[in-house]
This record gives sequence, structure tokens and C-alpha cells, in this order.
Amino acid sequence: MESLTKAETTVLLSLLGAGWNETERSRIRASRIPRSTYQEAKRRLYQEGYLTNRFIPDPHALGMQGFRFLVARPFVDAMAPLARTLAEDPRTVTLWVGTTALFAVQLVPRAGRARPETADLASATPGVVVDLRVVYRPDLIPVFFDMEGLWSRVAGVAGPRAYPRGVPCPNGSDGETHVPLSPRNAVALRELLARPFDPALESRNVARVAAPFLPRSQRHVLAQGWAAWRILLSFAKRLAYGERELRQLILVSGSLKPGIQQSDVTISLARRTGSAPFLVAGDGAQVLLGAVGGLGARSASTPSGSVLGTLQATLSNLQIIREELSTLETRLDLRFDRMLPTPVGGAPKGP
Repeated sequence: MESLTKAETTVLLSLLGAGWNETERSRIRASRIPRSTYQEAKRRLYQEGYLTNRFIPDPHALGMQGFRFLVARPFVDAMAPLARTLAEDPRTVTLWVGTTALFAVQLVPRAGRARPETADLASATPGVVVDLRVVYRPDLIPVFFDMEGLWSRVAGVAGPRAYPRGVPCPNGSDGETHVPLSPRNAVALRELLARPFDPALESRNVARVAAPFLPRSQRHVLAQGWAAWRILLSFAKRLAYGERELRQLILVSGSLKPGIQQSDVTISLARRTGSAPFLVAGDGAQVLLGAVGGLGARSASTPSGSVLGTLQATLSNLQIIREELSTLETRLDLRFDRMLPTPVGGAPKGP
């Protein structure tokens, strides 16, 4: 367990809720701690590997129509082959492997593209719990690896600043769903997605984040909405503050009950329990939630309702999988750099 100081906890929350174009000066001022303390805490958070930078693109910029979320509990002898198959597929952007279950996020190609979709693992592999394909719309993936909400609970603050944040989707004009991605923007987006994995950049200035440290072309891609900056917590570190710590990965899936909308699930969780999942995705009928449990003592401002009772009131066919963070292996963590951006000649009318 890695117990953080009050200053480190404050800085961590400041970074998780920051926007890409927010200056460090404004973050320091909002944190109300001395500049030198802020900068030293930020440096340690990055150097110790507690935080990692990522850039999330609109899937359309990569020639994709959306995401596939896979949760599986295969037989013991099938775990390694399944994990290897997923890791070798360039469309797999996230792969977490535990002792009994694995979780993967893949990109789904548009219909008619030359490259065939990944084999149907749901029928080929026993133990698949969730195989959810979501044609991307902002309302279907309202939370996408946004960890500010869960750390707000650890820090014991009243609420996050920017949570919830989903996948970026640049707005077109005259009712068009997307603005065009020019060849020049495609080059800048490719460089941006690869930036966190460039050893020369990361070894020199891993803590230098956001707009002032990005080339103009990459800032333009972010400003246009083709990508979003996200900071991830390292689950391998089991971060803690005071009596609260991150212990378990919790994946919840279920079918929406009649008359229940996807937004009703998260609104109910927030109001009754104070829960803030880092992932919320659905296809209109099924919902997948990703959360972190084992937070320990509640703060005085946290609602005390039952999480399980709230879920049962909104979802049927409820399935809950728990994996200890201490045994969870992160094979891939939002590795969108594995896919090359595709210039878009015109703004598509739909997904």
C-alpha cells in the first residue's frame, strides 16, 4: 500500500480534474498550497509511477465506429491463450488480467472495412461474462476512464470538478456529427497518441503536462476535439490516503429494467451512495460499469445508501466481478498509439 500525504492527495486530485489547456499556475492557485510544495508533490507522483498520461481519440479518427468491452472468466488453462490473443490484436487498447478474470477494451471497425473484426470470443471462449459492442455516441459512453470521481471519495472532498468525462467527439457544422480530420491533423494526432510512450520525452519531462509543453499542431488537435487528455491512476500501487485506499477492481454488468435509462443508473448511484464509476458504457439495453472498491471509511459528506440495492433497483441479470488490485496485471492501458489515425475526407453523418 502506498500512503500519500495530504499535499500529494490534493495535487493528484488537481491533476485528475484538469483540462488540457489549463495552466499550472491556475492549478496551483486552486489547490491553495505553496508552489514549491505543489511541484514537488507532482514530480513524485509521476516519478513513482502513481500517475500516467494518456490521450484518448475519437474512434472515428482511427477509422473505427466504436468500442468493444470484454469481461471474461475463462477456465484456468484458457486464460493465458485468451490474454495473448487479445494482446496481439492491435485493436486492443486496454487489457487487464487478474487471477480469475480479464478485462479488455477493443476498437470496432466500421462495416465494410478490409480488416475483419476479431473472432467472436463470446462463442469461442467459455466463461465470457460481457461482450458489449457500443457504436460510439456520447450518451452511450458518458464515462471513459475518468478517475477523478473515485479519487474524490478517497480524498474525502465534496465532489469532483470535471467528472464525468467520456470519449471526445468533435462537433461538425450544419448537423454533421464530426468535423473532417485532415491529413495534417492525422499526423499530429498520431504523434499525440504516441507521446506518452516516447522514452526520450517521458524520461526527460514526465511531469510536464498539458498545453504549454505540447507542440502547436498537437494542441490544435486537442482544441478541435479529436482527442482528450486523461490521467490514469496506477492500480498496481494500491494508493491510499488516511483510512481510505484502493483495493479492488469491480466490474458490474446488467440489463436495464423496463422504464430505466442508462443515465438513471449513474444518477441513482451518485445520489444514494456517492459512487463514481471510472467507466460507464452501454448499448441501450446492457450496461457495464467499472469501479474501484475497498475505499474504507466513508467521509461525512458521502451518502450511505446501499450500492448493491441501488444496482438491483435499476438493473436485472446483475453480474459483479471483483479482482484484487494487488494481483491485477496491466498488459495494455489505453494504448491507442497501436492504431494509425485515418484522414477523413468529409464529415460523416453518423457512426
